[in-house]
Amino acid sequence: MAHNTSFLLGYLLIQILFFPNPNTPYEDAVPWTLDAINRNGLAVFLIVLPRKVSADVKANLLTGAINMGMKGDTIDAPTFLAMAILGLYTFLVNLVAGGIKYEGWKLKL
Repeated sequence: MAHNTSFLLGYLLIQILFFPNPNTPYEDAVPWTLDAINRNGLAVFLIVLPRKVSADVKANLLTGAINMGMKGDTIDAPTFLAMAILGLYTFLVNLVAGGIKYEGWKLKL
């Protein structure tokens, strides 16, 4: 209970600090990356976030490409390489979501 309450307090403080005016327009209050991912959540989810394929295997297009492109086991990758992959992964997620938003597409699956 205290854990959840402390998170709610943190969210409230962030909102008060960054958005003191409660009438802030949606376009100014929400980062473009969050808006882009929210507009086409399912498409972004299927392309870049894990989805269940079978009982034992989790995969998607981007994760599969990264795992197939790595030599050896990904769990044993050095810290620098792992952080570089995470940075590239995050960049590609934002690139896909931002590209979809920029083009004005609304993907319905």
